[in-house]
Amino acid sequence: MGKRAAATGTIQAWKRFRGAGTKSKVNTIVSVLKDSTLECQVPASARSMLAEGAPTALSTAVEQRHKFQIEMFALIAETLNDMAKRLQGKVDEAKSAAAKLTAEQEAKKVELTGASHLLTEAKDAAAAKATEYDDAKSRREQMELALASLESDGVTLKRRRDQIVKEQSKFTDIRDNMLKVLLEKGSEAGSEKNAKKLCEKLMKQISQLGGEPALQASAPSVLLKKPEERQGFDSHVLEAVEA
Repeated sequence: MGKRAAATGTIQAWKRFRGAGTKSKVNTIVSVLKDSTLECQVPASARSMLAEGAPTALSTAVEQRHKFQIEMFALIAETLNDMAKRLQGKVDEAKSAAAKLTAEQEAKKVELTGASHLLTEAKDAAAAKATEYDDAKSRREQMELALASLESDGVTLKRRRDQIVKEQSKFTDIRDNMLKVLLEKGSEAGSEKNAKKLCEKLMKQISQLGGEPALQASAPSVLLKKPEERQGFDSHVLEAVEA
């Protein structure tokens, strides 16, 4: 960092040097020769000697210069040229490093852009999966509700079936154990007392099933007759009871 600052300061000094007077130019050259931060192949002691002799060698008019002054001028010029080359090398290195850094920055920008795209794609994919999950969850809940409804309907149907079976059993009992016995045996269904009791029970069941009052009034006398004693009208009553 110090060498780069020194190089920058020297370049600015050379710019001032172009528009300055002879004394100012000589002072600038002396300052550069004494600057230990500027690299050069000439040893520091020799540079110090050149700096001491520079005012005399450079301030004398060209046509009045002694050969020693001319040689001194050549040595100073050679030293300054070497410094300038080394400084230019530093500048070139700095430019190269800056270009490399710029290239690396651009590459990082490209990587960052690619990573941003991947991140966006990953976020979109995650959002899509979340939507799929929500849809699947909603469908599952709907299926659970439908299943619960079916189970409820199944319970209702089972109850209805059990009720129907019970009613069928009841009708079967009325048909086989009451009506059939009275149709086939009449008053001979057990004792006369038992036959009347069975007939009363049958009439009660017919009443609960919505049988007509006229049928309930006429049926007992017909049912309690012996089968062979029943006549033509009796058959109509019996058919109505069976229906």
